[in-house]
Amino acid sequence: MRPLFSDEKLSEIRSRISISDLVSEHVQLKKTGKNYKGLCPFHSEKSPSFIVSPDRDTFHCFGCGSGGNLFHFLMKLESLSFPEAVERLADRAGVTLDARGPSDPAQAQRRQRAMEMQRQAAWYYHCLLKKSPQEHPAWTYLAQRQVPREMVETFHLGYCPPQDSGLRLHLKKKGFLPQEIEDSGLYRKEREFYRGRLIFPIFRGDNKVVGMGGRLINEKDFGPKYLNSGDSEIFKKGELFYGLHLAKNEIRKRNQVIIVEGYLDVIALHAHGYPQAVAPLGTALTQQHGRNLKKFTGETVLLFDGDAAGEEASRRALEILLAQAILPTALRLDSGEDPDSFLRRYGRLAFEKKLSGKRNLLEELIDKWSAALAQGPSNLEKKGQTARQALNLIQKIPDSILQNLYRRRLAEALEIPEDWLQGLKAKAPAAKSSAPVPRNWPSWLPEEEVIFEVWLKFPAWHPEIASRLAVDDFSSPEAVELARVFLAQPQRETPIMIGEYFDLAPSGKAEVLSELALRVSGLEDEEIARESFEQAALRLQEKALKRELKSRKGPQAEREIQEIHEKIHALSQVIKNKERIYGERKNQ
Repeated sequence: MRPLFSDEKLSEIRSRISISDLVSEHVQLKKTGKNYKGLCPFHSEKSPSFIVSPDRDTFHCFGCGSGGNLFHFLMKLESLSFPEAVERLADRAGVTLDARGPSDPAQAQRRQRAMEMQRQAAWYYHCLLKKSPQEHPAWTYLAQRQVPREMVETFHLGYCPPQDSGLRLHLKKKGFLPQEIEDSGLYRKEREFYRGRLIFPIFRGDNKVVGMGGRLINEKDFGPKYLNSGDSEIFKKGELFYGLHLAKNEIRKRNQVIIVEGYLDVIALHAHGYPQAVAPLGTALTQQHGRNLKKFTGETVLLFDGDAAGEEASRRALEILLAQAILPTALRLDSGEDPDSFLRRYGRLAFEKKLSGKRNLLEELIDKWSAALAQGPSNLEKKGQTARQALNLIQKIPDSILQNLYRRRLAEALEIPEDWLQGLKAKAPAAKSSAPVPRNWPSWLPEEEVIFEVWLKFPAWHPEIASRLAVDDFSSPEAVELARVFLAQPQRETPIMIGEYFDLAPSGKAEVLSELALRVSGLEDEEIARESFEQAALRLQEKALKRELKSRKGPQAEREIQEIHEKIHALSQVIKNKERIYGERKNQ
């Protein structure tokens, strides 16, 4: 990957953002020595194999092979390009970029302007609400829903009047072009999209406004009760959670996320002391929602409306979450109740009591389905259907041990032999595997691998290594390409950071380099690393001389051939002496 921004700016971003701080926002990390360890957010695993090294500005998963620096982490986590990840982290770090040019500067500028327009619109609607008199219908509605004033500020709620609000004129004054305004989704031709609605700005996890939701204040007005922004470059309804920008730190702190269905449910829970609540944007949970939730680990509580639709939503959500190795619990409210109405009617203490009664959703469904079966042989067909229905869920769990445990639980509930369910398993559709994909390890020489590992583990040795080796000493194509980039780095007063090598490396090599930097191989010891490097460098130079010897042919090259033979012989003696000395040291 070639840097598209100056080295100074990339280094400044790294100096202001610790990779462990960034990763810990998405993964629960436990300190182990100098490093941190946790469950990988990129594949399903039960034993942590994901390592973060603040000292080396590096992360690596020894399960799936994902690795790199903080830019690579954000790229993989949120499916960003390198320029997008740099821009996102620069914004977070307060660094002004002097880009050498993203691959598509027009697209980057378009995205930035689109987000700025959404921010301006959200601010404008928020100001309209705040300036409205207390007896205004918007405030009357909020009072009826018992939304505290501080929540209006916290969630930046706004109001769009039934008539023209003046937003278009405001955006034009801010420098936005007519076509940009038309493409923003804020208007449908000349008509404001959210007329007569309470406005819920939708923030991305990094606090950027990317869209809006609007709810009719007067339900007698024409149109759907809720409207959301349409999907665009900056807004993906099937990936975002309402309230996540406020909830993410609390989710990690409390080791729990509560998923509800509506905007006002989220606000009500936050107002009553449950700031770990989020909601999908008026749609069922998607696979991407599940992947995003997996980054937080901890307990996932599904709190959907207490009606048939809410129950069906819970079952669909269960399928999504099980595939991500998330075993959610569920909290059931009485029919006709939602979290917002329950809290308004009964208060926090009653909700706390309800929350303490939450159950593992998969177990609850197994019990519910088995209890609904009538006794007697006439219902055998129904029992078989129930077994298959439950197995279809169980088989979505990536962990085979958990699958077996739940299969046994199902057999007990249905009062049938467990091996019958093993037979059913083969006929049921198999869940997609979330096993790690094999890594594409470079086909380089063992000596080359040792040199790169030492290079990465001891970046302060860069001047010494560069003085000992040349690009021609390497032979395998991938090693030559990497050595050329590494050796081209100038000497500095402060050593190059390992994370910087990942930006310089050819595309797709960051994961290989992060594994070399963090694996435990014995080369962490400085004395062993020096000895291993010395031997590897000498052997590479010997092999380079032998390649050169093969290229010399004919009587005119006899003198050169003789000189190369002498160099090889001398080098061979040095290697033997070094090996003897190192061997004696080991035996002492």
